[in-house]
Amino acid sequence: MGKGGKGSCEKRKQRQKAACVACTVVLVIVLIILIVLYVAVFRPRDPRVQVPTMQLLSLYPIGYPLPISTANLTLNLQVSIYNPNKGTFIVQDGGIACLYYNGAQVGFTPVPTGFIPAESFSTISIPLTVQGSAPLQGLYLQADIVDGILQVSTTVTIVGKVTTLNLFTHHADVVSKCNINVSFNSRGIQSYTCQHSFSIDP
Repeated sequence: MGKGGKGSCEKRKQRQKAACVACTVVLVIVLIILIVLYVAVFRPRDPRVQVPTMQLLSLYPIGYPLPISTANLTLNLQVSIYNPNKGTFIVQDGGIACLYYNGAQVGFTPVPTGFIPAESFSTISIPLTVQGSAPLQGLYLQADIVDGILQVSTTVTIVGKVTTLNLFTHHADVVSKCNINVSFNSRGIQSYTCQHSFSIDP
């Protein structure tokens, strides 16, 4: 009886050990599957931004085509954002659009907040105008008048966050920078080029 009992106990321990090994293997497999799913499907991805259209709403060069002393303008940017994530991208407070002339900021406006559904596009309309009592002026303006082209630039910084699996929240910054050539003769945008950068918390 003693030997039989001892053999039964050893067999029971072996079965328990085998069960533990099997459970461990299953857990490892499940963990690997979850990691692969997260990396392939649910991991955070950088939002993509474009500026498909841009409008010149107004241009007020004082005295044109005679000698111009000052100028003012208003632009409207159509910023298109694509959210490639499986969760909603929330555009938060803190985003800003700025207008520059000769490297100096001459206007700004906050970026409106909103929601971009998963794997969807959204377009934000952002007006930018020269602000304050000091319009565009000086030697650089005179040089632009000679060329017939007013050269300005813009930056749009979008601050947001996305939550994946209703568990993990990732913060993101999207920045779009554009160089714009405005024609005095046609009173319109002659050309523009944009560069975009993204950063999202892992």
